[in-house]
Amino acid sequence: MKTTNSLIKFLGGAYILLGIIRVLNYTKIEFRFLFSFALAGFWFIVFDFFVFLVNDKFKMKSPRMMKAINNLPLILWALSMVVIPFLPIKWNNYVLRQINDAIVFWGLGIVAILLGMKSDMELKNYKDDKNKND
Repeated sequence: MKTTNSLIKFLGGAYILLGIIRVLNYTKIEFRFLFSFALAGFWFIVFDFFVFLVNDKFKMKSPRMMKAINNLPLILWALSMVVIPFLPIKWNNYVLRQINDAIVFWGLGIVAILLGMKSDMELKNYKDDKNKND
């Protein structure tokens, strides 16, 4: 698990570096790659959301089902990064740009909801711990 967390942090750092390189105008990023990054980011946050909901809220009885639910967004994340940008489709079209924009907003919405839910959980745990100690 520690290796996985390190990999995720390094990947996040690489995305930040790519953003810096882009804002300094050292590179141009084609839309197909921006689309795949947005889609991958969306699936990654969906993965985190599923892990939070399934593992912490529902405690599913079937570990196989839980593993499948947890792994599906990761599979879609990987496909978004590796396969999507190389599909032979017309990338410069209005519909894909609309989908890209929607994916960004959906992902940001899930991030905001997840942060709120995690903050609620931390506050509840803090209050529970405080009540135990009093």
